[in-house]
Amino acid sequence: LDSDAKTENELIKKYRTISLLPEVETAIDDIVNESIITDEIEDPVKLNMDKVTKVSDAIKKQIVEEFSEILRLLDFQTNGYDIFKKFYVDGRLYYDKIINDSSPSKGILSLRQIDPLTINKVKEVIKTKDPKTGIDVEKEVQEFFIYTPKPRSVKTGLHSSRLVTSQILKVSVDRIAFIHSGVIDAEKQIVLSHL
Repeated sequence: LDSDAKTENELIKKYRTISLLPEVETAIDDIVNESIITDEIEDPVKLNMDKVTKVSDAIKKQIVEEFSEILRLLDFQTNGYDIFKKFYVDGRLYYDKIINDSSPSKGILSLRQIDPLTINKVKEVIKTKDPKTGIDVEKEVQEFFIYTPKPRSVKTGLHSSRLVTSQILKVSVDRIAFIHSGVIDAEKQIVLSHL
């Protein structure tokens, strides 16, 4: 499965296709059911700070409160199953952190999930020539995400429509929350899914 995929997007599409096979879908559902248990009384996931020793109790409390706030923003009690299943199949999750620009001290207002097929992280190396040697020297590295929304269908008449593509957006690294499986193909340096 992994060996003939040339890009991460090809790999994600293959994972999604395979996840629809009845036997694989049943296995994924079993894994997700064992991993995420929702309960009316208790949260499906908790943060345990017992073994964290180099921070004060006040900081620990603040970390736990912020973790609870992220769970609330994700509506993890309701959406935890779907979030974990998407992560398990795709091997990565992206979230756009929505912040009030006029009042950033209010923190994150909401989290919007982004389809991994529409976003890529880019590292742009800016080089300059060393005046003495004439060799290209790395001046700085800029990191950002490129977001390309999926084309959408727009009605143009009674029985006709056309595809409209939105513009490509350059998004700051600190606006996107990103996690991947941690499993990386040693040869191609592509993130693999646990699937």
